[in-house]
Amino acid sequence: MEKDFISEIERYTISDLEYIYRTQQELYSEEEMEIIRDTIEKKKLVKDVVERKQTDDRTLTADYYLFVTIFCVISLVFPVSGAINGLAMIIAGFSKKCSPEWKGAGLRVIIAAVISIIIRAILGGGFRLY
Repeated sequence: MEKDFISEIERYTISDLEYIYRTQQELYSEEEMEIIRDTIEKKKLVKDVVERKQTDDRTLTADYYLFVTIFCVISLVFPVSGAINGLAMIIAGFSKKCSPEWKGAGLRVIIAAVISIIIRAILGGGFRLY
């Protein structure tokens, strides 16, 4: 009977279970109320994990692309500064708090710095970095 009760309770939503737990305590035994409370906690935990997963799967926004573009332009004008910023972005991408997009952004900024150095060498007749 307890398994039937558990399978029936698991069909309810969190809000329904919370309503039952708050208002219908006299209709259920203490063991059943404990099962309801445990089911609420379990469903909330699953909901939190699913919501975290959905926020981790977010798509890149236009702000991200604007940010990378601005840093690439800075890297083309000031290649040493761009290379340092790109390296910092790559290092930040390897940390736990930053997303892997930082690694890609840092690589693009470093590539822009290298392209700038090559263009300056071809047009200016040497490898001046300032």
